[in-house]
Formats: sequence, C-alpha cells, structure tokens
Amino acid sequence: MTAADISARRLIYKGLLEFEQHKTRLDDLFGSIFSEYNPDNNAKRHIHNVISGTVRHLLYIDWIISGLYHGNYKKLLNKLKSLLRPAVYEIIFLSHIPPHATVNEYVEVAKKTSGISQSKTINGILRTLLRTEPLPSPKEKITDPVTQISIQYSFPLWLVKRWAGFFGLQETEKLCAYLNTFPDFDIRINEQMISRENFLTKLQKAGIDARPSVKFSNFIKVNEMQSFIQGGWIADGLCYVQDESASIPVRLLNPAENDWILDVCAAPGGKYTQILESNAKNISAVAVDSDHKRLKKVKENASGYPGRKCFYVAADGRKLPFKIKFDKILVDAPCSGLGVIRKRPDIKWRREMKDIVEFSGIQYDLLKEAAAFLKSKGKLVYSTCTIDELENTEVIKRFLEKQIQFKLEKIPESLADYSASGFINTIPHRHHMDGSFAAILTRKDKIN
Repeated sequence: MTAADISARRLIYKGLLEFEQHKTRLDDLFGSIFSEYNPDNNAKRHIHNVISGTVRHLLYIDWIISGLYHGNYKKLLNKLKSLLRPAVYEIIFLSHIPPHATVNEYVEVAKKTSGISQSKTINGILRTLLRTEPLPSPKEKITDPVTQISIQYSFPLWLVKRWAGFFGLQETEKLCAYLNTFPDFDIRINEQMISRENFLTKLQKAGIDARPSVKFSNFIKVNEMQSFIQGGWIADGLCYVQDESASIPVRLLNPAENDWILDVCAAPGGKYTQILESNAKNISAVAVDSDHKRLKKVKENASGYPGRKCFYVAADGRKLPFKIKFDKILVDAPCSGLGVIRKRPDIKWRREMKDIVEFSGIQYDLLKEAAAFLKSKGKLVYSTCTIDELENTEVIKRFLEKQIQFKLEKIPESLADYSASGFINTIPHRHHMDGSFAAILTRKDKIN
C-alpha cells in the first residue's frame, strides 16, 4: 500500500497506535512510516506535526476525552484512543483546520479500521467536543498543584514531583510550558567550508527561512527541517544539525595544537565533527562507540574533514582498549535525555525513575574508566543532555570523592551565562536551548 492508497490521517492513526502499544521512538516511527508509504512533503509535515503534538499533549488530551466519554476511558480500546487523540489535538490546537473536516476524516478512518459501530462512538465524542464551550481547564478543576501541572502540560506525575523538588512549583510550570512549545532547530556551520554570511545567503536564495543565532557565531536557526534537509547542505558537509547547548562541551574542551583527543560515546558524531572543525593544527581525534553501526555513521559524518587524523574504535566505553593517554577527553554520556523533550516529546513517556538511576551508574563507570586514560594536567569534559541532578552533579561529586587526583575547573567567562555552582547547567525555559550539563575536570600534577 502506498501513500496514494492511504490518507495522512490513517497514517497518523497507525503511528499513534504503534506508539501506544510499544512506546516507539518518534524518530524511528516517522522513519518507518515515511519509508514504507512515501507521502508527499505536505502530508509528511502534517503527519509529523499531529503525531508529535498529540504525544506532546497526551495527558491533557486524555483528560479532555475522559470527560466526554460515558464509560471508563482507561478501558477504551487502544485503536479508538489512537483515533480520538489526534482528532482532539487538531480541534483544540490546530485552528487553521476546519473542525468538521477533522471529525469527518477521523470518522472515515474509524469506519475502515474499527467498523461502523465504533465509528459512531468516535463521531459522538468528537461532535460533543465541538459543542463544548469553553473547554474545561485543569487549573479550575484540579486542586492539587502538582497534579494540575501534570495534566495541564502533559508530563508524568512522578517527573513533575521530581522537578518541583529541584526547581520549585513556579519554575517547574514555566519549564513544562516551554518544553511544550514547538521547537526551532539549530544548525552548526562548518566554517572551514563556508562562512555563516554566505551560508545564510545560500539559504535565502533557496527560499529557506533561517536567521543567525545570537548566542554563537557559527550557528543559525531554522523553523522547518524537512525542506532544509532536502537542500543537501548536510550531505555536502556544510553544516550539522546540533542544538546550541550540545556545542558547549567541545567549547569547554578547547582543542589545542598537537592534542590527542578521545571522544567516548561519540555516535552519531555531532561533537566529534565539532572537534574536527577546530582551528587547532595537527590534532588527532579518536572516536569510540560500542555500536558498530552508529560508529560507521560517525565515520561518514567525519568524511568531510580531509587532513584530520581520525581514528575509530568499536569498544565499550567502560572497558577502553588503549595503551596511550590523551591530552583531552570528552565523555558525552548516555542519559535520560530529559533536557531535549521539546524536540523529542516521546522521551517523557518512555522514561521512568529506574532509568535515571541506571543511567547514573553507567555514567559514573564511563567517567571513571575514561579518566584513567587522561594525561597529567590533561582536561576531561563530562556532559549530558539531561537536567536531572542524579545524572549530573551527583555523578561528578561521587567521582571527585573517590578520585582525589582530579579537580573541578572553573567554567570560562565566555560561557558564564550558562553556568551555576561551577558547572554548565542550561535550563530550557531560562536559556532558550535544550537542557544540558557539563563539567571540566583536570588531573592534578601532584597530589597534596
């Protein structure tokens, strides 16, 4: 069956049913749908927006539907939830689409996937929603402030409680609200190949809406990625998709002439290629990753940097195979990813507290192993894309308590806007970038 045989809304239904049943990563889900059915660009954009938006606002949408459904909504078939949810999302959040058209389209999908009887249930609930003015508000109906934030902004209750412990209720609400806004995308320019000014001119001629970053001189921002990717500039090595926050660890690493640099957990290669873009001469960069396929992707991404000494090692970062030591080491550790929910809303439904605990243990092991390969007076940068203290400051504190030959270095003044308590801590709603963490560690020449 091709896109010509199946509507965009039926593909939305298929995608959301897949997510409900398996909590599939949205990037993988979109890749599967688009490769199998090959919808046109407008359909791709609609499918992406509706599935992402529905997942982003999932708890609030379910709260609305449960108030309209005469029965136990939790026991409603997943097939019907996967029809109702995107329809409700379109009606509430996509005002440019006529509501009656949305209802008619999803009722037709329901007839084909669930039968006439169930399509009448869908029709009845959606038409009741159209008659409901104003919509009920969690702020008016729910008295507990933590539950209110959880429902209003669609974040798991356990996560809202945890963030309230870190940031307080007011800041947690601001954080959740910001993470629910549609993201723009940051593009790092390979200035070895093209200047930012010339690249923006090239995009303007191609009709791509882009603007320079006000934070970093080698970054621009774009609103719509589908058209940008099709331009071929990434494949040509002119740029790399990378959040501004993700560029900070390599800025802290600050490659210098003749450095031997180790990038642990290097895939997919964003920070590794950033190392290669450094102006430092004669650097040697070693990329390590335990996944052979992902390491191959690193090598492909690094192919646009001729003249650099690049090495690729398939290995578990907790059992490094080297007999040499390095001047600089980057440990960009796997993490819960809670800092990137704005771009990947599925993360908040795929994570549990036990995952954070598990990641914290892995992160410590990676950091401890990498540190053994750092030269005296060398520099190690530990980084994550999460805002959870157990994966960030607590990992560093535990490491420094046990590894007395290391010390925490001060964050450079040029990045002081993103620092707190001696660490890089980017908080999405405060810094208007992904949430992230980074720390600079150095090996002491002598131990007192």
